[in-house]
Amino acid sequence: MSLYHEAAGILDTVNKGKTSLKAEIFGKKTWKTDGKTLFALTSEAAKWSSVLAEVVEKSGILKLEKQVRSIANSRRLLLFLD
Repeated sequence: MSLYHEAAGILDTVNKGKTSLKAEIFGKKTWKTDGKTLFALTSEAAKWSSVLAEVVEKSGILKLEKQVRSIANSRRLLLFLD
């Protein structure tokens, strides 16, 4: 599960405009997860984020699932990507 937590943290940092995806992942060597795996997951999540957000919105799952509602947006998208 640390893969998704690390990926969500990376996406949050990148979305704030503080750094690039590659710089954040490969510039830091303390990740528990392999850098290539993190890059693959985060780049796909970033690429499909608008589609995933639309699917989440139109599916109505946020109205049905209280647990999903409380999850931060970047973590929610990663869960739906998987």
